[in-house]
Amino acid sequence: MNSSEAIFQHEVWGGEHIHIGLHSKLEGEHVKLEGVERIKKASSLSTEEILSRCFPSGTNGNGAPPSAECTMVDLGCGYGGTARVAAKKLGCKVVCINVSKRENETNVAMTKEAGLQDKVIVPGEKSFFETGLPDASCDVVASQDALLHSGPERHRSMAEAARVLKPGGRMVFSDIMQFKETDPKDLQDVYNRCHLEDMSTPEEYIKWGKVHGLEFVEFVDMAENLATHYGSVRDVLVSRRGNLEGVEDEFIDNMVRGIEAWISAAQRNLICWGYMTFTKPDDDSSDDNATDAISATAEGWYNSDNAFNFYFKVWGGEHIHVGLYSKLNAEEAKLPVLDRIKKASILNAEELLARCFPASANGTSGTNGNGAPHTSESTMVDMGSGYGGSARLAAKTLGCKSTVPSGLACVSACPPILSEDHADKKVGSLRCNV
Repeated sequence: MNSSEAIFQHEVWGGEHIHIGLHSKLEGEHVKLEGVERIKKASSLSTEEILSRCFPSGTNGNGAPPSAECTMVDLGCGYGGTARVAAKKLGCKVVCINVSKRENETNVAMTKEAGLQDKVIVPGEKSFFETGLPDASCDVVASQDALLHSGPERHRSMAEAARVLKPGGRMVFSDIMQFKETDPKDLQDVYNRCHLEDMSTPEEYIKWGKVHGLEFVEFVDMAENLATHYGSVRDVLVSRRGNLEGVEDEFIDNMVRGIEAWISAAQRNLICWGYMTFTKPDDDSSDDNATDAISATAEGWYNSDNAFNFYFKVWGGEHIHVGLYSKLNAEEAKLPVLDRIKKASILNAEELLARCFPASANGTSGTNGNGAPHTSESTMVDMGSGYGGSARLAAKTLGCKSTVPSGLACVSACPPILSEDHADKKVGSLRCNV
């Protein structure tokens, strides 16, 4: 961050709270506030809102301990404003995660001035997906309008949050998102403003949370604040043109153009903003549910007579994957349809093994490449082995041991097929490691 951006954020955006303000919750005398004071008040209300969702009724929910006994992680903490409010009002310990050295140094200075250095921890420059924190060490993960800046790595931020959260913990964040129906071409000016290729949708965050074991609780859309907040910031910037010490007019003009892109996108209902809440289950129920879902799918389909007859008698026999028809020779191309499917599927298995063990496939040195051991000394894991066709082909033609990972359900079909193959001593799935 350069000096102009720092001055802009401190003097115009919101001081120590550099996120979207909750203008819709301004009440009483605060409604009459103007300029920077209005922006600061709305931004502080946004901080209060997210903390109330992180610690409902003074706890982090679900019978969790009081906030004073909790540790919160703030992903993209900026100058630490939210961290200090949480530490001062709720008594919790807060770990500030930020990649900006300048913002971290400012955070440390402001925290020391507030006398909260024993509660607000700044561990140096850390990313959202490499916080350096131990597994299951935190009660709450919070973030305000920062995850979008992770770009294509946003899903990793969700993974890191799930990793550091204790069972029963909460993740609450606000972010600017695009609707899934939005045409990305309509947001190009916004992308350019933030140096992004896209923004996430609420549905994507929900999907990533589920993938990493977080249960979605709610998304509260407060998009009506977007255009209001950016409009307020723009008006202050324009009014300070020529008299904002340390900031050149060119910077202000560029910033105004970028802000107007945000305002336009919000007014055209292309983007949304609000609070998303997730919880981490108290136990391993999410893993159990995922395993149950896989098992249910296998039992309901792959282990059925219909599936077996279709795949084994029609698709490709023991090789149930897409066939490599482009490698059929002239005679093979004339084969009857079922034989052609099987031959093309075998060619695909051979192609895969050639890429797994390139030197052996070429008949040269019998290694799996890069100085690795001879294929007969190697172990290959076949993920999603089906009926074990590729595993047996590898064991028989290359001499390697093949293993099917636990949890991939093809057990009912494998034993009767494998029992007829002398490669069964090499193929671990015969021993029901599936």
